[in-house]
Amino acid sequence: MKNKKMVSALIAALAITFAGPVSPVYSASSQGGQPMVILNPGGGQQTDGSDGIKMVFNGNTSLASNTGSDQVYFGGLRQWCCGGAGPVLAVGTVAYGEAGAARNSGLASWTSVAVSGLTGAQETVPAGSGSGSSTATGNAGATTTYTIVVGGLSYVVSRAISYVHPNNYYDETWTVTIPATNAAQVKLYIGGDAAPGNSDAGIGSTVVNSGLRSLREANPISGQYIAYDELDSSQPFTHYFVGSYSAPYSTIASGGNLDDSLNPVQHDAGIQAQWSFGTTPNSYTRTMRTTVGFNRDLDAAPAPSAGAELPADPRLALDFRGRAGQPSEGAVVDVSGLSVPAGAVATVSLFAPEVKLFEEVSTGGAFDRAVALPAGLAPGSYTVVYQVLLPS
Repeated sequence: MKNKKMVSALIAALAITFAGPVSPVYSASSQGGQPMVILNPGGGQQTDGSDGIKMVFNGNTSLASNTGSDQVYFGGLRQWCCGGAGPVLAVGTVAYGEAGAARNSGLASWTSVAVSGLTGAQETVPAGSGSGSSTATGNAGATTTYTIVVGGLSYVVSRAISYVHPNNYYDETWTVTIPATNAAQVKLYIGGDAAPGNSDAGIGSTVVNSGLRSLREANPISGQYIAYDELDSSQPFTHYFVGSYSAPYSTIASGGNLDDSLNPVQHDAGIQAQWSFGTTPNSYTRTMRTTVGFNRDLDAAPAPSAGAELPADPRLALDFRGRAGQPSEGAVVDVSGLSVPAGAVATVSLFAPEVKLFEEVSTGGAFDRAVALPAGLAPGSYTVVYQVLLPS
């Protein structure tokens, strides 16, 4: 039997209580002896987000979650927690790095780190401690270069950051150089322990617009989200993960592949993106964007247009919000106008925390469903999942 493809749309936020993670064992790290880089250091403080974001790279514990980690401030709040976030490079079945999966898994750190290409509103703080003093705001840029030497061969990861003030995102260009005579599979991972709005909770989703994927963790407690976005459809993420932050760490540590999964139920937030480069010696360039913002901006996303066709390889996320206990005020989501191919099975389900409350099924043809919350529910947030199984 042929495999079927699934597309999931996640609508509405979910608020539940969960237990915290087991305390991880961290590896030693040093920032490679290089300074912490702060871009737009006077930004990221206004509660309305009007001053953009403050970005930290190769951070220390004064501003970042852990040494060597990324950090982003938006609306006065952090976006990464605990073990932090940062790049990890796998050479064969062994991975290297300093933050995120590397930090929690006790991986060997980089052989060297170098900071260069500083432009615009920026500040550097010597390795160790200190949070800097600059209040400059404006456009900024920096490049951090990470090198790991394995078996006498140098593998180089160059990361060029570009920021335009007062945007709520920054762009980066990654260049991975695989040395001559290499015979191992080489993979780059970026991500870690997300905490949108300085709170660990997240609800995962993935959205594709104009062929570009966005990996999102939205926090229903803080009202903020963080996302990794593709910028070039010809160079997509090879694999990805959105869910409980530590779940993919063992896979990353052994140079495996992320499983392209997301968790739509509230969890301890985490995002990971992966690019695979194979074994051929060369320099490979990839681009991406990191975006932070308010959940209300996601909730305001427009509905799909009438008559819209599901794409050939769909992963569709619709962001709408409905209030439980007020079904008379309208539907949670209206997916009228989406055409379901013959032979496909479409469902709309309503979930309370880990409990499926109901499901409606349609097989082929026009799919018209305006899903209202049933009467008698306690006020709060619930999750609606729209799924289509397509014949391959």
